[in-house]
Amino acid sequence: MKFISKALLTVLISGTLVASFGCATKTAPEPIQYKSSGKSERIAPADAPEEITLRREEPPSEESLRLIEELRQRGIDVRESERGVVINLPDVLFASGRAELTAAAQGIISEIAQIIQRAPSRSLAVEGHTDSVGTIEYNYHLSKSRAEQVAKALENNKIQPNLISITAFGETTPIATNRTDVGRRQNRRVEIVILK
Repeated sequence: MKFISKALLTVLISGTLVASFGCATKTAPEPIQYKSSGKSERIAPADAPEEITLRREEPPSEESLRLIEELRQRGIDVRESERGVVINLPDVLFASGRAELTAAAQGIISEIAQIIQRAPSRSLAVEGHTDSVGTIEYNYHLSKSRAEQVAKALENNKIQPNLISITAFGETTPIATNRTDVGRRQNRRVEIVILK
């Protein structure tokens, strides 16, 4: 019993963590130093992580706030992001495992298009996403086909094609875990981003 307790004992000695086994040694990183040459300069040790510059997010424009409010009033899943207004079209708006939009989806996209037309100068990014079930190639093609169908439906509802870009992400950008049915359902989506 004494041998086990000694083996588990670790001692902190002058900035160095020494395991009593004698094989695991980790030196604490050097502290950040400052030079005093009239000016304060930050000198970081070689293994220190890079400084992170925090950007102040711009508040949403009045137009973005109006778009978000109108979309929410119609029961559409929408949020503000750094890129603009993000509209989420869930998987249930498509035929299972396919790219065809359901009749309900056509109606929702028609409503979305009516609201987007009130911001005619804004470009749109239509982005397809899937869960991780199936092959990477299959998921990429499914996400691309679904994004194309949404873009086509927007064009059919008087959104100018030159304002729309399409991107397929497949399974690469999950917003939830792929280990549960609920998470996979959240990951299967097409997002329409009304760009800033």
